[in-house]
Amino acid sequence: MPMVDQNDLIAGTVQFLGTSKEKLTRSSYNITAFSCSPESLHKELKKYIPGLEMECKPDFRQNIAESWPNSIDDFAAR
Repeated sequence: MPMVDQNDLIAGTVQFLGTSKEKLTRSSYNITAFSCSPESLHKELKKYIPGLEMECKPDFRQNIAESWPNSIDDFAAR
């Protein structure tokens, strides 16, 4: 599956957030091309917020996330 350009990801997210609920045809959408670990997200955010502290405490949702496939069919989103 080809990677989506970062600008496409941002544009798609902005377009989704700006769309009225009445025009949406699904209850959820998957836009691929962005994946990060908590550690890499923290490292990146610290560039902008130097004193940022983060503590991850997985809860019951972690088991749900681990049951998901490693990739998602984003054909409908495209």
